[in-house]
Amino acid sequence: LLLDVQTVGVPPGGVLLLDSDGVTEAHDPSYELYGPERLLAAMREGTGLSAQVLCDSLLQQLQRYHGTAAQADDITLLALRMV
Repeated sequence: LLLDVQTVGVPPGGVLLLDSDGVTEAHDPSYELYGPERLLAAMREGTGLSAQVLCDSLLQQLQRYHGTAAQADDITLLALRMV
């Protein structure tokens, strides 16, 4: 198993968000993907929120976008706020 290891600097107060592909590949009833741009915009709206509240907010926005479309993949979020 070969892993690609990278170092990422996150400043104090910054957030590192890890997500599964099920987040950006979630689609609405017309099959338009949620995409990384919407995720980034939703994260910007959550600036200053705690990691838990940010994840809750992102999941709520994703559920509203998703609507009645069938969920095809897992949706996993992990937010880490640096202190």
